[in-house]
Amino acid sequence: LNANTGGTAGALAVFGSNVYMAEVSVTDNTADFDAGGAFIATSQFANEDTLWVGNSAGGTGGAILLEGSQFAFQASLVSYNCAGLSGGGLYTRSSQGAILKASLIHNTATYGGGFVNDNSALLVTNATISGNSATIGGGVLFLHSPATDFDTLFSNVTITQNVIEPANAAEAGGVDASQIANGTITLNNTIVTGNGSKQCDGTLSSTDGNIFANTTDCTISTQSGDQTSVTDAMLSSLMIDSKSGYAAVHVPLTGSPALDNGANANCRDEDQRNLSRAHDAGDPCDVGAVEGPALSLLVNGSLEDGDANKDPDGWVLNTLSNDKLKCVNPDAQPAVVGLCALKFKDATGTISQKVTLAAPFDGVFVFGGIVDSSTAVTNAIQVKLYDSADAMLLKTKLNIEADTHGYAVVSLATPLATGVASVKMIVRYPNEGGKLFVDGLWLIPDAN
Repeated sequence: LNANTGGTAGALAVFGSNVYMAEVSVTDNTADFDAGGAFIATSQFANEDTLWVGNSAGGTGGAILLEGSQFAFQASLVSYNCAGLSGGGLYTRSSQGAILKASLIHNTATYGGGFVNDNSALLVTNATISGNSATIGGGVLFLHSPATDFDTLFSNVTITQNVIEPANAAEAGGVDASQIANGTITLNNTIVTGNGSKQCDGTLSSTDGNIFANTTDCTISTQSGDQTSVTDAMLSSLMIDSKSGYAAVHVPLTGSPALDNGANANCRDEDQRNLSRAHDAGDPCDVGAVEGPALSLLVNGSLEDGDANKDPDGWVLNTLSNDKLKCVNPDAQPAVVGLCALKFKDATGTISQKVTLAAPFDGVFVFGGIVDSSTAVTNAIQVKLYDSADAMLLKTKLNIEADTHGYAVVSLATPLATGVASVKMIVRYPNEGGKLFVDGLWLIPDAN
């Protein structure tokens, strides 16, 4: 569902029906009023492994507006959507539902950048809410009328790097519950830190195992296992675990206060990447959406441009002349997870990155990325593993299928390797006349 327009509901409108969506891309749709991607009303709606990217609405619900419905929003990525009024990613009104193993990132609105919960009973678990922005409620905004009493539970959720734009120290970048009259917002094993100068507003309730930057921004009834003065949760940059579909996550790094500090009674059996969580006596689960620190060995191939030289940071470019690094601006949204994507057009150029690991690794690596290709590409991405003497242990090649429009996750596991000391990733595009967008490339050790 791509590049559609409408008054209300840019691509899809559902009334009084049962709908199940899986492995669908809902991208670049526009609504003049509400529901840039989809409007779901008085229905039962289930969504899984779906990409919601680049949709926009003049009013509420940049990607999707759920009204009077029961829903399960699972294992999907909601990214770079915008709403002129409320709910840059999602807007739920008078509904009941769950957001499960989903990522809401880089969405924007005037009110509630990531999502707005308006009079809805909601469970949010194993989810990542990051990089969203709004004038009020950068990550999440709650609206409850005095006549209703709806509860929300955040369990093993990561809420970080959401901001207020333009900057306003009086508004909450993470969770804004200041406008609700009834209902309880409960958190367990959840991270709320790194969301600008003010993390939260209103009243929150803890059932243990949370990480808060402070307890002064809002009223929090804390428990003995809560950490209440964590300004740096020591999380990785945002990355895709390609084994787990569209799981865009921040992983706790070695030394993170999130490691082994969850409240066992509240731990979910799996994390956002479908990996098992430990929650035995003496071995608690980790706080937030994902377990760590297995990914502290990750090779992060985000194609960003921190030095503004129009080349992707950390990559070596070879004979690239017509290829361009395209970054997010008011007129273009080429990326899904990062801020930039590289557009290949040359038939001879390559980019590569070689990274030395912190310690030799024995096992299987999982390699993957986010790509958008107009043509099939053989051996488009290569991974080479080297030992400590810089001798190549093995080489793995990955093909890209034709027409992955709207971005797709590509993934490949390497054979078993021992003594891996460094890793090299290479991207090539030999197809003259086509185009390939690469949003990011990641290499992680297989934790299973």
